[in-house]
Order: sequence, then C-alpha cells, then structure tokens
Amino acid sequence: PGAARVSDDEQIRRVVPVIGAIARRHEVVLSVDTTRAPVAAAAIDAGARIINDVAAGTEDESMFALAARERTGLVIMHRRCPPAADVFSHEYARAPDYGGDVVGAVARFLDERVCAAIASGVAPDAIVVDPGLGFGKSVEQNLELIARFDGGERPVVGASSRKSFIGAVTGVERPSDRVAGSVAASLLLWTRGVRVFRVHDVRAHRDALAVAAAVIAASRPVADGDSGSV
Repeated sequence: PGAARVSDDEQIRRVVPVIGAIARRHEVVLSVDTTRAPVAAAAIDAGARIINDVAAGTEDESMFALAARERTGLVIMHRRCPPAADVFSHEYARAPDYGGDVVGAVARFLDERVCAAIASGVAPDAIVVDPGLGFGKSVEQNLELIARFDGGERPVVGASSRKSFIGAVTGVERPSDRVAGSVAASLLLWTRGVRVFRVHDVRAHRDALAVAAAVIAASRPVADGDSGSV
C-alpha cells in the first residue's frame, strides 16, 4: 500500500534478467507478478510460465489475450484499488464497503474476471484465483475471507504471508517476524482446500503443510480387512 507506480521499462529492467538467470540454471516453473502485458511478455520470453496479475486484467486489457496466446498459467486476483490509493489493513478508519458480504463480493468479481479470461481464449484449467488478502480489506475482512472464501472448482492461491493483518492479530510489527502467524494462516487456508501458496518463509511453510497433510492422511478410515497393525 502506498507504493508508487513503476514503469514498464523499469519493471523489465528489474525482473527479466533475474528470471532469465534462474530459468537457465534450474528446472522450475517461474511466475511474474505484473499488471502490464509488455512486462509479462518480456518475462515469458525470458522463461516465465505463469502470469500473476493482481489487477485481474483491468489495468491492461491485452493481458488475457497474451496469456491465451502464450498458453501460460494465469493467476487472477481481487483488489479494490491500485496500491497508491490503498492503505494497510489495520489503518482503515472504516472498513471498505462490500455491502456487508466481502466473501460474496470477492467471489463475484473473480467469477466475472475468470469469464473474461476464458472469453479471451485462456484455457479454464490454466486459471487460478486469489481473493487478494490484504488488498483493500480490513483486518476483519481478511480473516473472514480465510474462514469462508471458497473458489469452488477453481484452484485458489493463499497469499497471507507476513501481511499487516497478521501483525494486527499477533501484535508483531516487523513483517519478517510474522512467521508463526503466517504459517497459522496458511494451515487454516489449507484446511479450506487451498493448495497453492505464496510465501516468504518457504521451509517453515513446507514443514508445517507436510505435517498437516500427513495427519489428514493418517485420519482416513482403514480399509476393510486391514487392522492397521504393523
């Protein structure tokens, strides 16, 4: 929140060499976070295979056509306004007005943008949605989204890591110290069916989610004829 806009050329200068260097050295799937199609195109040429558009195609109408043409993955996120017009979640004097139903409002927006992407030629199974935790939501609205948001059959991105609403709940001011709260939020999202996470502290999240998955697997009913004994 409060960030100044960065030009297309400056975005390309900052991120494309890094994407290219990683792509040449590692067999990993890379995404680029941008609202601008020229930046996404340059990143794809350098090796990115996913476009993460936090503006959901509303800032650059050619973004969806680019994703369709290049057959990339596409993350479509909800946000209420551009960063320059936003504030941190705990700084709202009055919660943003979503008509009393932030979950429904976010879901309707994402459904509309998904339909627009598909109409532009993006394959339905290439699309992932992100409710935009921390973007234009109060602390309580973020918590409600974690508790109630459901992407239906659409995969959902969980992106709560280190955000200000985590700090508001825990009282931890420094973002880098919000590891425990971030992991807790991701685990709760995992129980809601989320399987894609954007995090800062990879090892902590990986270990916590691995334990959660193992516990869920162990709780499944034992098949007939299997006593479960060793």
